[in-house]
Amino acid sequence: MFDVWPPAIAIDNNTMFAPSSSNQTSIFVKITCGCSSSSRLYGYTVRIPSPPRDFQGLEWKEAQNNTAPGYSWLLCGCSSNTYPYLVSHVVQNKDTLALLALRYGTNGSDISQLNHIDGNGAFLASGVVYYIPVTTPPGSTEAIAPGLDGGAQEQPVFGGKRRKSRLPLGAVVGIAGSGALVIALALGCAIYSARRCFLREPKEFPVAKTPAFSKELMSKVTNVEKPLVFSYEEIEAATDCFKESKKLGQGAYGSVFHGNLRNQEVAVKRMKATKAKEFMVEIQVLCKAHHFNLVELIGYASCDEELFLVYEFAENRSLSDRLHEPLSKGYTPLSWVTRVQIALDAARGLEYIHDHTKQHYLHRDIKSSNILLDGSFRAKIADFGLAKLIEQGEENGILTRIVGTFGYLAPEYMRNGHATTKSDVYSFGVVLFELITGQEAISKSRLHIPSTPERRSLISVMLSALKDATPVSIGRLRDVADPTLDNTYPSECLHKVSVLGKQCVEEDPLLRPDMKQVVFTLSHVLFNSIEWEATLAGNSQVFSGIMQGR
Repeated sequence: MFDVWPPAIAIDNNTMFAPSSSNQTSIFVKITCGCSSSSRLYGYTVRIPSPPRDFQGLEWKEAQNNTAPGYSWLLCGCSSNTYPYLVSHVVQNKDTLALLALRYGTNGSDISQLNHIDGNGAFLASGVVYYIPVTTPPGSTEAIAPGLDGGAQEQPVFGGKRRKSRLPLGAVVGIAGSGALVIALALGCAIYSARRCFLREPKEFPVAKTPAFSKELMSKVTNVEKPLVFSYEEIEAATDCFKESKKLGQGAYGSVFHGNLRNQEVAVKRMKATKAKEFMVEIQVLCKAHHFNLVELIGYASCDEELFLVYEFAENRSLSDRLHEPLSKGYTPLSWVTRVQIALDAARGLEYIHDHTKQHYLHRDIKSSNILLDGSFRAKIADFGLAKLIEQGEENGILTRIVGTFGYLAPEYMRNGHATTKSDVYSFGVVLFELITGQEAISKSRLHIPSTPERRSLISVMLSALKDATPVSIGRLRDVADPTLDNTYPSECLHKVSVLGKQCVEEDPLLRPDMKQVVFTLSHVLFNSIEWEATLAGNSQVFSGIMQGR
């Protein structure tokens, strides 16, 4: 069909960027191109008596009018030798400079410089051809359809000589310059007419200094439920231009804003483009993993050097917000039953990504600020930017760079970067201790706990209170329990959750329970806690106080 060898054809794996209504497959075709000082065109001959006059917007119509029938001039992009390949891309609706950089694993500033784009690239006119500089050919050469086997390849010659080939209607061919291979995106894009072409002298541009987006990661975002794509203008309007009063929080990977988008309350995470890997990991996980106890990803957007993730809005913010010094923030303290329900919800979400998804994941950043609470105080795990896929054969753990939050990290992970599901279990144990005490993972101990004035880990405080199973230890647990609970909790349940937390933070990961066991234990504790709460119904004052925190 294309008169190229099969290795010159690659499947476009980035289905996340394909139109949701399209059932066709996009491919890349590599061809050889030469650029002279006066021309940025590539001659292509088709075996159709009256060839189509629109090759996905890449045909140069001004030159075509003076060309013999059967011969097509296609736009050719040339650059210095900084990049060995150029992708000829016809702008589609909602394309932005940042999205093009993400899609092809390159740098937005290089695209802008090569194509002489003014401004931030938020507005790219549909139908315009842009040349995308890349260092390696995009797409996958695996599983090429049998019908794409080509014949012998010939070098194109400019100046009237023709190269025989066959090109189907509606194909896109992209050209690279200076004798390099050319990459063509074909089969499956809507047909657009070219509005402009670039017949300028090539402009030098430096190699990208920022890490390029991982094509390998992008190739994994396939066969999933695609999130919505929003425009930057929608995001800006939804957040009142990122007004400070709309800001919900600030984290290591960006800030989060409250917004109203398409008549729906949302949370918008605003990230720098340098966090593209975390951005795509989050999309990859949340497009594949759907569970009541995982935050829902609604869509994404991009503009210039910024990326945006749009989530369902959690009306009661994060567990950290509600748990630590709630009275100073004007919040009603969480009741005991609500805390156990939150623990069970978070445990179920974690169990789901560990055991029940088609591909299993480690979260690697479980903490109270990454557990969100909806309007009914039901918990949802959020922030999957550090999540890690557990490949087949890696069930016993993987070696990774150490990421996460101090105070929640398992000792074996801190020592050598060995991450397992039991690393997440350890972090979850710290969250259980937070629910019991109301303290942060690293904080000043209360005066009645023997300690030095220095800040101390919550784990050490709880392990000190759990030294033995005597009435004295129960008394110590009451001492460390959150004062805002006002001693309104069943002592037996408090002890069970404390012991479960201790098991989760065992030094030896083999001694820690898995999340299935954690869910089982917390289910029983919740049942017993609800029964206990029912016995308080006769005390209207106590019962009313409990219900307010639910």
